[in-house]
Amino acid sequence: TLGWTVGYYVYHEVFNHGRTPGKKAFGIRVVMANGQDIRFFNSLLRNVMKLADFLPTLFCAAVVSMLLTENHQRLGDLLANTVVIRENHD
Repeated sequence: TLGWTVGYYVYHEVFNHGRTPGKKAFGIRVVMANGQDIRFFNSLLRNVMKLADFLPTLFCAAVVSMLLTENHQRLGDLLANTVVIRENHD
């Protein structure tokens, strides 16, 4: 099921301008650190790294990483050179 889960996120992030349905509902999206749309390999890398965020301490690594980085990036974002941004809707 890891492949289907990763595939779900990669598909939506790449073909829906960084938005999964959940990200869209919350008004956020993932982009490259330079602001461009996320690319396939970067999305794949950041989503495979969710396993590292999860194990062995249930997202403890992700929380620590987000607290210690300027742009609140988890490990997958750091490796993939991506950030999650809040979209402006006026």
